[in-house]
Amino acid sequence: ERDKAVGDKTLMENKLEEEREYFKAKLEGHAREMGDMAQASKITKLDGESDVLDPSRMPKELDDLLGDMNKVTSQREKDFVKQIDDLAKANNEERKKSKALYKGYRDLRLKVEQAGEG
Repeated sequence: ERDKAVGDKTLMENKLEEEREYFKAKLEGHAREMGDMAQASKITKLDGESDVLDPSRMPKELDDLLGDMNKVTSQREKDFVKQIDDLAKANNEERKKSKALYKGYRDLRLKVEQAGEG
């Protein structure tokens, strides 16, 4: 049980790191796209009636996007940390049970040995 809990904890930590890297790469890609779109819109001088985002609003939109992604990542990290904590608590409980079982076995063995001597 302990090895399983340690393995689960390691898997969760690895998954958390993978999620961080995934979102980091995604954010970098979006930032590059926003920069490209800003450059393209400056070149084409889009009119105010267009659905295309005005270049002056792009930094705010990017900040909003980054903020939303940060919230999602933050929540996922909290969830992973909670799962890791829960696994650690379960591991601790299993260790206590194992110690109690071993103590009971040891006490019973001593009683059997004493009864055999008597």
